Amino acid sequence: MGNRQHKLFLAGCAAVLTAGCVAAQAAVPQRARIELQPAATAEPTPTAPPPTAVPTLPPPTPTVPAPAVEVKPKNFYRSQPGDTVPALAGRFGVSEGDLRAANPSLPMTGVLVAPGSNLLVSMFDFSVPPQPQIIPDNTFVYGPLQELYPVINDGAQAGPWLASVREKDGETYRADGWQVLQKAARNYSINPRLLLALLEYQSGLYTGNAPSKEQETYPFGLKDWQDAGFANQLRGAVLLLNEGYYGWRAGTLRSLTLADGWVWRLDPRLNAGSVAVYNLLAQFSSLPEFERAIGAQGVAATLSALFGEATSLNVDLLPATLQQPQWQLPFTAGVIWNFTGGPHPAIGDSQPWGAVDFAPGLTYAGCDISGDWVTAVANGVVARISSGVLMLDLDGDGRETTGWVMMYMHLEVDTANIIEGTQVQAGTRLGHPGCAGETRSTSSHVHLARKYNGEWIAADGPLPFELGGWRAVTGAKKYQGQLLNTRLGSTLEACMCVADNQLLSAAVP
Repeated sequence: MGNRQHKLFLAGCAAVLTAGCVAAQAAVPQRARIELQPAATAEPTPTAPPPTAVPTLPPPTPTVPAPAVEVKPKNFYRSQPGDTVPALAGRFGVSEGDLRAANPSLPMTGVLVAPGSNLLVSMFDFSVPPQPQIIPDNTFVYGPLQELYPVINDGAQAGPWLASVREKDGETYRADGWQVLQKAARNYSINPRLLLALLEYQSGLYTGNAPSKEQETYPFGLKDWQDAGFANQLRGAVLLLNEGYYGWRAGTLRSLTLADGWVWRLDPRLNAGSVAVYNLLAQFSSLPEFERAIGAQGVAATLSALFGEATSLNVDLLPATLQQPQWQLPFTAGVIWNFTGGPHPAIGDSQPWGAVDFAPGLTYAGCDISGDWVTAVANGVVARISSGVLMLDLDGDGRETTGWVMMYMHLEVDTANIIEGTQVQAGTRLGHPGCAGETRSTSSHVHLARKYNGEWIAADGPLPFELGGWRAVTGAKKYQGQLLNTRLGSTLEACMCVADNQLLSAAVP
């Protein structure tokens, strides 16, 4: 349509999720009417009237106590793992101050709200049925539960289409479709089972062949010409999933615009994993299609039919008591480097902005491998080495799906001394900065980002990125921002340059 009017949709009741909604006024009961009769004319009082017998009253009937009525809490939200005060305030449309005033038990210094806390939110109508939840957070990420359900180990398990289609795998070579999907799931930290279920729901290509050429060209339903082909469709899907997941975590995502123009207000009680799926589905669904996809017979049913029920698996990704380790700067003590990139996407162009960049003191930009060393930011074990990537696991189990993990990208690994499984100490030399990696660079540097239990951690969020006493602060745009050192009273501006006024010494703690 030329001037399509955007419509506002609110599941259940149009006034439920807006702060200005007014409850329907209850009918006021009418008072019972009392007729006043005129007083009767007084009669002469007889002399010495006979005594009147006093009737005997029956004993009072004992009062039977009313059965106890269960009083359900009203206007209370039960917190979920990963909730923070800023995010809840954003989702419910209230200020942090008002939320804290209504809930004095909220910790003033804690970054995460304890799961299961009942929080009073007076401006929200909790009598409205919640929107459907599709997948738990701990099943959405490529996290601790991943070890319990490996998906595809060879082409025989992939299904006929995924085993036969071949796509470009990053920048290097072509691979089978199932290998490309597994790699994207690992790199973007999304459960591959969810990607397979979405593929099956939209096009049926996990268990069979495409029913139409269009579905084979756009298997995830993203119809932009730039998204044609399986690899491009997969990339678009993981970016939208992470956009929804981490936008909900931050409290910045509150509504979605569907393909037909409807605006869908998100229920603040949803979890991040479900909002991630909502965000993807909204890109290509009309209102009826969207309601069907999020409903009982939609994506959740496909996921359950393929892989079984996941909601009984109880693992909190982000414990309320979570604290981060003390990270060192990622280069040799006493050597001067440049702070070249403030908070920006942890991987690809995906949310959240969880990464920062450092480059050696080169006199010119380019991809020559530097002779300067990139070092371990903490004690740990090397969990994975791939194209330009090293994953440093801090809990010692050798898996990047559990506990704190630091990702190094654009790293030319010192393979003579560093292999998967190598135990390292803080300051151990890992390799040299370069341009290699899943996403290419135009200048040698090292890119750092954190995960905990498979969930990417924002650089300037409740658990801010702090290296050697320098804390990352987000700028107006990605790659902009600062490093602050409150002890030294110093501030560094991110600069994508080789100017010598952007020097940072690892010798300064």
